[in-house]
Amino acid sequence: MDIVRDRRQWGAFAVENALIDTTDLDGITKMAYIVLLRLLECDSEHMPLILPRIAASINCSEETTQSILGELQRKKYIEIIPNGEQSIYRVSDLPIENMSFLCDSCLADGGK
Repeated sequence: MDIVRDRRQWGAFAVENALIDTTDLDGITKMAYIVLLRLLECDSEHMPLILPRIAASINCSEETTQSILGELQRKKYIEIIPNGEQSIYRVSDLPIENMSFLCDSCLADGGK
């Protein structure tokens, strides 16, 4: 039997288990969403997006990152609100009812 020990010093934020378990998003799209969540830090409703920072974090161009964020909006993971030169990105609860999973047991914890 393998033993796994976590010896990291934590500076952390929360990501729902359902996000990791869903087959609705590919890996890079999940990562963009996770980076956006991290950028929110203390403001749980919205923040002006720093597109270059997300693009750099996921190692994609800004155009690709904009496309990924558009996909997240279409799938109801985020809401994009025009606000002059910048947009405001609002993150709410995951759209569990619209998500696909490898197995039913992935939602045994209620998606949390």
